This record gives sequence, C-alpha cells and structure tokens, in this order.
Amino acid sequence: MAAKGSNTGRWLMGVLSVVIVAALILVAVPNMIRVTDCNNREAETKQNLHAIQLAIERYAVDHGGTYPLWLSGGLEVSYSGSGPDFDYIADKLMVEGYMPDYPSNPFIKSTESRANKDLFKLQKDLDDPLSYGSSAWIQNMRFGATGKVAMGNVLADPRFAQMPYIDAKGNQGIAGTGTDVIFRCWDTQQLQEPQYWLQGQFFYKSDAGHYSENDDISVLDFSGDVADNYILGCFGSFRSKGKDILGEEHSAPWWVETGRSAQVWGFHGIPVPGNPLRQGSPFGSSNGTPPSPFQYGNPNGVRDGILLVLTRGEGYDSESIETEKADGGEVQ
Repeated sequence: MAAKGSNTGRWLMGVLSVVIVAALILVAVPNMIRVTDCNNREAETKQNLHAIQLAIERYAVDHGGTYPLWLSGGLEVSYSGSGPDFDYIADKLMVEGYMPDYPSNPFIKSTESRANKDLFKLQKDLDDPLSYGSSAWIQNMRFGATGKVAMGNVLADPRFAQMPYIDAKGNQGIAGTGTDVIFRCWDTQQLQEPQYWLQGQFFYKSDAGHYSENDDISVLDFSGDVADNYILGCFGSFRSKGKDILGEEHSAPWWVETGRSAQVWGFHGIPVPGNPLRQGSPFGSSNGTPPSPFQYGNPNGVRDGILLVLTRGEGYDSESIETEKADGGEVQ
C-alpha cells in the first residue's frame, strides 16, 4: 500500500509540474511576443529617423549647407482642381521632393488602435490646423489621415509660426506653418497615463535665430535667417522611459550684434495653457559665451521617452549623453 501511495504521489507531482510549466509558458510566451514586437517597432522607428535625417542632409547639400528652419512631418494632401490656397505652408522636405511622404508610424498599424484614437482626439482638442478634416486648405497633414498615420513633428516651434512664401504665379505672402501647436512630449516620465499617441513620432528643431538691436532693446529677428545645425529625435514605446534630452525653458543669455549680453525668457518655447511650465526645449544654455548661446541637449533629470537623437554632430556636449563628432552624429 505504501508503494502504491508513493507512486500515486509521484504521479500527482508530475501532473502538477506539467500544469505549472504549461501555465508559465502561457504567461511567458505572449509577453515575449509583445516585447519582441515592441523591439521590432522601435528598430523600425530608428530606421525611419535615419531616413528623415538623410532627407535633411540632402536638403542641406542643395541649399548651401543650411537646414530646414522647421518641419511638420506627415503626409501630402492630394487636391483636385485649383489646389490649395496656401493658408498653410507645407513642409519643405515634402514640397521640394526630398521626402514626399514621411515614413509610416510603426506603432500605429490600425485605424482602431488606441494610439490612433488618442492621436486624432488630441489633434482635435488642440485645434491643430494640420489635422485630418481640418477646414484649412492645408497642403500636408501632420500625421496623415486616420487610415494612414505617418510620423509627425510633435515639438512646437513658435519662431516659425508664420513664414513668407511665393506661389506658383510669383505672388508673395505670409502664411501659417502649424508649428505653434504644443504637443505634450517632454518629461514623459512624470506623466501618470501612458502617452500611446507619442510612440513612433519624431521631433525636429533647428538652431536658427539671432537678435538685432532696436533703440537699445533686443528683439527677435528671423528675417532671412538660416539654420546651420539641428536636433532630431524619435520616441519609442510608452513602456520605455527613453533618454533625457528635453529640459524646460529658461531665461538664457544671448549675445546681440554689439556683443552685449541680453536676457530672454523661453526663446525656444511658449507658455502651456493651464501649466506653469513651458514646453520642453532640446537646447540648453552655454553660459552666454559667443558665438553660440545654446548647446545641444538640455537634460533636466526627467526622462522624455526619446529613443534616439541625431544631429549634425558639431558643438554638442552633455554630461548625460554623447554624440559622434561627425555629420549625421548619433546621440548614444
């Protein structure tokens, strides 16, 4: 009887072991699949960012070494008849054929996805003029239509909210760019809810901008301005805290044309409604030393969810991140 009971016990233990292993497999395998899928999408996002950078560098080669002042990203809008009326100026990479459409967002594969719904709801709440269904005669949508979502620039740049243009008939005018729409894309580690919409998007900001003096008052002047450098980054999965690149705006010294130092608040940002903080900036202060008042990278101790950052690779130095000192440098 003892032997029989012992055999029964071993049999039960064997069955229990099989059940436990099976349960572990059922739990572990789906998690492994999700992690692998997330890693694949992040890898595709990185590849997309390199493609955007290649278009930016090609643009610079053809424009005397200067970079686009701003980018919006997204997809070109097809019009019938007379076409758009230039209420808004389209992204230069798209207009001039360097990137007719931005790469599809790897994290948004379905019109029914959570990220897709969050993204277009956010655009509606922010009254983004470059959104699907906008009443403006836009030439490109920041993220594309609901059925096809491309990578779009989520870092506002109010410096270039309006820019001059020349239409097909040679007429000059001033039109909007949509760069003054603020998407909450900085210090994401502090946010309580996952930012599904932010996955797979990119940010771009040029180093353009200088001051001129008028009656001893320093004022911004972007007329005829050029960009000699830029900072370009992409966001990964909401599960990843990412890199700390964006810091809050601050009062920074700027050397005006006479060499006198002037103070300016939030040169690269504008107030966020209902929030005492200003939007995140990828540029940090370099203590006002000429010729550049800003340095690339503005870490503030709060991670931003940024997966990868690319710059031209000149004049970049940070304690928390490093970059190759060469064109097309990658922040590690």
